[in-house]
Amino acid sequence: MRISNWTWLVISACFISWWGLAARPSADWQLASIASCIAAFFSLVTLVIRGALKWRERGLVDLISCLLIVAACPAGVAIGRMVRGVVLSHDIDRYNAAAKWVAAHNRPDSSNLVHLPPQYGDLAYGVNYERDDVCGIMIDFYWGGGFPVKHIVRRYATNPGWVRVEKCHKDWERIHPVSDNWYEIAD
Repeated sequence: MRISNWTWLVISACFISWWGLAARPSADWQLASIASCIAAFFSLVTLVIRGALKWRERGLVDLISCLLIVAACPAGVAIGRMVRGVVLSHDIDRYNAAAKWVAAHNRPDSSNLVHLPPQYGDLAYGVNYERDDVCGIMIDFYWGGGFPVKHIVRRYATNPGWVRVEKCHKDWERIHPVSDNWYEIAD
């Protein structure tokens, strides 16, 4: 007995879609992960029913298939997060250079959208610069998202105490420190 090609396809789809969503969140990856979860649900129901009805012939193979399908999503997320971290650590010097460029090309007491020069264009699809006395300089690099209106931002902040000030992060639910002056935040 062997695991069916359909099951391998579902396992692969779950792993790849969740890996992609964790590595670079976007509406496309979110749709793919939802579709893979729907396929996984129907596959699991089919495998459980078939395994129960034909336990002697298919039970063990169907049980292993179920376990592989269930493990594919968290495994994809774990690998995707590792890839995301590696890519960020690889690009951190470019992010620092982009943050310095943004700070140098904006008025000290301003808040505005910034258009990055071409050499930093792949780091974010949008950049927001904000500076005030309480929060310090905060530069938000919008690089990930999904639906409905989900944003993931890599924030450069000169004041490490901004995390403790409600005013500085009122619109963001999750804050994750990445490295010196860098945080990943999401709504």
